[in-house]
Amino acid sequence: LDRTGGGGGLLVDRTSVLRAGYQKLTGYQIGAGGFETFGQGPGKEALSAYGLLQFTRMRAVYPGVDAAMMERDVSFLLAARDGLGGYRASGHSSHRYGAAPQELNDAYITYVLAETGHLKSGPELDRQRAVADTTLDPYLLSLAVLTLARSGPVDGATRLAGMQAPDGSFPGAM
Repeated sequence: LDRTGGGGGLLVDRTSVLRAGYQKLTGYQIGAGGFETFGQGPGKEALSAYGLLQFTRMRAVYPGVDAAMMERDVSFLLAARDGLGGYRASGHSSHRYGAAPQELNDAYITYVLAETGHLKSGPELDRQRAVADTTLDPYLLSLAVLTLARSGPVDGATRLAGMQAPDGSFPGAM
């Protein structure tokens, strides 16, 4: 139990709070396995990737995360692969998830699948290797470097450091 609420003296069971939040979030998963902002319509790939990353991290503090729910999400994302290193997009959600440029969404989804251990090889990682070698966009390069760093050093990290402005910013991002 944890005392919270300032002067209110309210006792809160952290597990109950995590369970309530978890149940609310899982309500946004649609039948096909992905996630959508209101839990209906086609799942959105970028939002589904975000959910996968968050639920993976949540498992460290809340053992009640349902493995079957996560596998449905992974299956949804893997089924969205286009075979060319990217993902088919089912459109934008009402909160604009998926509205970023397709190349950026593809890089993010690949990052999440690699980060959570669901993607170890294939055209998606090959594409991120090419991005790490060629992109002039520091955000895309950052995602590629993070994605590929799981398998060893990445040459793009040095290039990324060279893109940083003296004030610490990275001009030129999408």
